[in-house]
Amino acid sequence: EVLEQIKQRSLALSVIMLTATKTVKTAVTAMKLGASDYVTKPFDVDELLLIVERAVQSVALAREVEALRSEVGMRYGFDNIISGSTKMREVLRSVAMVAPLKTTTLITGESGTGKELIAKAIHYHSPRAAKLMVTINCAAIPDHLLESELFGHERGAFTDAYAKKLGQFELADQSTLFLDEIGEMNPNTQAKIL
Repeated sequence: EVLEQIKQRSLALSVIMLTATKTVKTAVTAMKLGASDYVTKPFDVDELLLIVERAVQSVALAREVEALRSEVGMRYGFDNIISGSTKMREVLRSVAMVAPLKTTTLITGESGTGKELIAKAIHYHSPRAAKLMVTINCAAIPDHLLESELFGHERGAFTDAYAKKLGQFELADQSTLFLDEIGEMNPNTQAKIL
């Protein structure tokens, strides 16, 4: 109950459970509730110090990741996108409207006009911003490999499939998948995406 209360108040806090109960069920429950580790009595002081050190490093790493995500998100903020023209301000208004939605968005424009910048602005202003945005350049991957790259494959699915490989769609689950140069993709593969 204490662990549940702690986790409700602060997810960034690392909790190490120390108990005299040596049941697997208790340990599994503690880990499911968010404990970073579980130690039973009697304990080895050196082992406990190592566990505490690892927990401190984990929290520091989580805070650093959060700070870096915030910094990257600010980089793709609307204020950092040059929008002197009326058309570009309209684009940014559209980005602001579409970002919170769970929808497919088509971004078109000439080469070098900032399509990837707009895609990143959508991602970093969305509820998915905490997850990694997955980008794949469809023109850079040969047709015969692109399908496997997008959808993944199971071990033994074809001659060189020695292990299971997650596709970009699976890797982007609950996040954003940016398919750059999708117009260069084979029409058969485009149909499979639909």
